[in-house]
Amino acid sequence: MEIKVYNILKEIHKDKIKQEYWQEHNLDNRARQEYGIFCIWCRAFKDSDFSEQNFKLYQRQEHKHFDFWLKKRIAELFYGYEFEFDYNTMKWKSYKRSH
Repeated sequence: MEIKVYNILKEIHKDKIKQEYWQEHNLDNRARQEYGIFCIWCRAFKDSDFSEQNFKLYQRQEHKHFDFWLKKRIAELFYGYEFEFDYNTMKWKSYKRSH
């Protein structure tokens, strides 16, 4: 009986570790966390102006080096951008969604 309980607890622990890893590395979660920290910075130093210009300034001043995928997701979630890959030029193109 003790072995069964131990094995069940061991499996629950493994599942919890996997879930925490996924949440920490999930792109949407990372984007929301970084944007939240940026918002705090804006409230402290930029009169709560959460503009794209201030986001770029924040990255420079705070030495934040976001990879392409994180910057792309922040732009999609918070600044209304859409992206598509152009196979002719082999580059990403971005444009603002019309509201």
